[in-house]
Amino acid sequence: MRIIILHGLLFFLALGCKSKNEALKESEPPLNTELIFKSKIGSESLKTEVLIIDLRSDTDTIKTNLFVELRKSDNVVFSDTLSIEMTEEPLIDIRDVDGDGTDDLLIEYLRPGRGSNQVSMLFLFDDKELKLKRIHN
Repeated sequence: MRIIILHGLLFFLALGCKSKNEALKESEPPLNTELIFKSKIGSESLKTEVLIIDLRSDTDTIKTNLFVELRKSDNVVFSDTLSIEMTEEPLIDIRDVDGDGTDDLLIEYLRPGRGSNQVSMLFLFDDKELKLKRIHN
């Protein structure tokens, strides 16, 4: 009887591990990627790691998809995909833009046409909820 119960518990444990691994794989970016930025963000007392990954496309278009991810103790707490038109590598900076005492994420890139105007994407960091709020240009 104990062996049957033990086998049942092992079966359910194996099912739980499989679904957890599948959930981890869903949050990972595709394999054809390149890490272009890694830093810490947030207030001095609560630093969170920010990663920006270039999702390489198979076509020769100027549209680029960037995968923005926040990690706290190796756990993904926030992720977002940003699709931008750019001719060069984006300029990425971590600084307090809104004056609230926590660092924010600023991505500047060039859009072809209109004299190659500089375009920015600002992500305001929410220290309490550990997420980024996207502000367009």
